[in-house]
Amino acid sequence: MNECDFIGPLHEEMEAFLVLKRAVGNKYQSEAGTLKRFDHYLAQFYPTVTALTKEAVTRWCAKRPYEKPANQRNRAGVVRQFAKYLDNMGDPLGIHHL
Repeated sequence: MNECDFIGPLHEEMEAFLVLKRAVGNKYQSEAGTLKRFDHYLAQFYPTVTALTKEAVTRWCAKRPYEKPANQRNRAGVVRQFAKYLDNMGDPLGIHHL
């Protein structure tokens, strides 16, 4: 099941995270889109990453000139939830140097 077409280095973990979020009753629609964009960002700029690095996450979460603070918070929130998921699952790909 790869409905979001995750292609990045953490694609399996992202798919499992999305499945879990939906299994507990969250629709996770717009968040899934954000996660997909984060996945494509990792594939483009960090294709060999094996963990969520401070550099990759900080660069992704930085405010873009055209966006409102609420949009930035939403983007960062999805990544934060994904990092917590990895950490809670005991995944060594989790929060490394964040």
